[in-house]
Amino acid sequence: IKTSAQEEMSVDIINDKMSAMFDENDWYQLISYGENAVRKGYDFFFLRARLGIAYYETENYYKAIPNLERALEIGY
Repeated sequence: IKTSAQEEMSVDIINDKMSAMFDENDWYQLISYGENAVRKGYDFFFLRARLGIAYYETENYYKAIPNLERALEIGY
């Protein structure tokens, strides 16, 4: 999955791209893309849940926990 800095973002686009990265276990790309979305002000359940899981899968528990907690706060 290729992304660019100028690429259009929306909740649907972010969710679709992150879902594909998740399905491919492309954890580092998912983290990069997800963190970029958060910096741009996006914050929704699947974004935080997938970001938390990606950090967990890369053994970065310090960053996994707050993302998973945020997903719980937002709720499904």
